[in-house]
Amino acid sequence: MGVCSFYPLEACMNVHGSILDTLGNTPLVRINRLAPEDIDVFAKVEAFNPGGSIKDRIGISMIEKAEEEGTLEPGGTIVEGTSGNTGIGLAIAATMKGYDVVFTMPDKMAVEKEKLLKAYGAEVIRCPTDVDPEDPESYYSVAKRIAEERENSVYVNQYYNDANPQAHIETTGPEIWEATEGTITHFVAGVGTGGTISGTSRYLKNQNEDIVTIGVDPEGSILAHKHRTGETRPELAHGYLTEGIGEDLIPSAVWFDTIDHFVQTNDQESFQMARDLAKEEALLSGSSAGSALVGVQRAHEKGLIEEGSRVVVVLPDTGERYLSTAYDETWLRSKGLTAPARTAGDAAVTPIPYVTPDADLPAILRVTTAREVPCVPVIDDDQVLGLVTLDDVHTDLLERIDAREKQAAQLAQATPPTVDHATPIGEAASTLVKQHALIVTKNDAPHGLLTRQRALAHMGRLG
Repeated sequence: MGVCSFYPLEACMNVHGSILDTLGNTPLVRINRLAPEDIDVFAKVEAFNPGGSIKDRIGISMIEKAEEEGTLEPGGTIVEGTSGNTGIGLAIAATMKGYDVVFTMPDKMAVEKEKLLKAYGAEVIRCPTDVDPEDPESYYSVAKRIAEERENSVYVNQYYNDANPQAHIETTGPEIWEATEGTITHFVAGVGTGGTISGTSRYLKNQNEDIVTIGVDPEGSILAHKHRTGETRPELAHGYLTEGIGEDLIPSAVWFDTIDHFVQTNDQESFQMARDLAKEEALLSGSSAGSALVGVQRAHEKGLIEEGSRVVVVLPDTGERYLSTAYDETWLRSKGLTAPARTAGDAAVTPIPYVTPDADLPAILRVTTAREVPCVPVIDDDQVLGLVTLDDVHTDLLERIDAREKQAAQLAQATPPTVDHATPIGEAASTLVKQHALIVTKNDAPHGLLTRQRALAHMGRLG
């Protein structure tokens, strides 16, 4: 009888006892096309963690600290203010350890993050973004209040929890040192709560004090100013769209003595770099990853990274949770992060969403849901026969018990106007005052659907 007959399977094969055992050991990947030519740049790709981000590392660390201190007891509730990723890391660890989780989140965060947290069974509470940290409605204050009011609850507070940087002293730093065989010369990371850059830098500098650490801070945050002047000036903070980094307060988890330099980035270049990473390096990441790589380029331009250097930059998470923001042209245009649409064809949903005349109600709803449109044209052999709007469908369902039996041809209202794809967006939008949508044509065939919401977003009048 073999040895494996007497031991758990985990001891004999390359399997894991739980998802928590897959944390860390994420790869270093060379940046080939987007790095300055005279330096080596390697990305620490944290999307390989089970929850898709570097924050998975601190979730278990902060929970185990609370257990050791006796502030978290069996069956308790973990409360945290999060931009999404820390919540996911906490939710994964809490699931395996049997705790409930409640998260507060700024309302600027992508909806994918909220849906992910709920998928893990978390309660999620959205809070206004543009309020002071001390405001009773801020996501910091709401999280603290919930923990105080609920029995057997603990507010782990990643901003002021030394288990946050400690997780990176124990994991991220050693992984980078081992992977580069001690040849790393520069470490670059975005700074938010501070745990990633502080803990990783502390470990690396303990191995080689000459390693240079560069923090990346979005314009609108006060961290770079604090590092430069020593002043805490919350009144200097202003809104920005890059998620997960930057602060309007000074967390104790930011160990400024471990950071040699700061560089700042803006939203437009951060979102563009995230998209470039996907298109040029096949690395799908969030806007903070874009900011981090812009930070490498900026530091190189400033002479903070010299020729021949070996740089490791952190790409904190997967871009899959930013498909509705960083990777959505309409959203980007509505926020002024890319050139505004000039024509109806630029702004339209393409290829055109449509149903055939015999489509039933479930088929219509599948198309409107999948293509995220409030109406859908009925098309037969390139001929537009009418428009089915969800408002009309809902009214019909409320009034008639047999409405579900109707086909698209019966549900369709009047055929909407058409405009050529080269029609200026302003001219096309004026027609939408009295119409739900327009059919955009190209070479006299249906090409796209331009809705009111779509036109307004591309003109920058929404959001």
